[in-house]
Amino acid sequence: MKKRINFFSIGVVWGTPAFLFLIALFLCGVIAGGFTGLMDGAQGSVTRLADYMVAGAGAEAVSSGAQALGALCGTLVWLALCLLAGALTPYSLFLAAVVAARGFMLSFTVAASVGGLGMRGVWLSLATAGLPALVTVPCMLTVASAAFLAASEAPHGRRGGYLYALGRYRGALALCAGLSGAAALLRVTAAPLLLRLLQ
Repeated sequence: MKKRINFFSIGVVWGTPAFLFLIALFLCGVIAGGFTGLMDGAQGSVTRLADYMVAGAGAEAVSSGAQALGALCGTLVWLALCLLAGALTPYSLFLAAVVAARGFMLSFTVAASVGGLGMRGVWLSLATAGLPALVTVPCMLTVASAAFLAASEAPHGRRGGYLYALGRYRGALALCAGLSGAAALLRVTAAPLLLRLLQ
């Protein structure tokens, strides 16, 4: 008997073993990125990057449309990678790699900033990546879980079986894409204001 899924029923995706499996892999990436970032933060390269970011925030935004488009693409590419990984074989390995890489990159950025800048790095990380990640990470894990479930439930004899199975989760996918896009655009508008406070 097939499960009936409401349009915005994210709870169905969240309550699966696939979701817990992907969270565990994300946390493995976070741990690895944290240790690596702390070692890199002591090298001083993060201090130069932070000064560049704060100086850029003080300048007038010449192409705010391009910045918004870049932030939007940078956020939605993770969702697209999850959907693409679900279509590949073995899907579990590719989805695990995408989720772990996202956890590594986020944790590396924060840990390197804190290791190189101390308390200033905490505020810098929150301004540039931390606050939007509170929305984008759960959305990415939801999309990855939906891709995992769709790949495992795809009818093998049907052409385009993965896309057919993925259609069952289209509401959750649309909601996650919308929330992630809104978080990316909010980061573009709010980050310069928060970075100016650090000057």
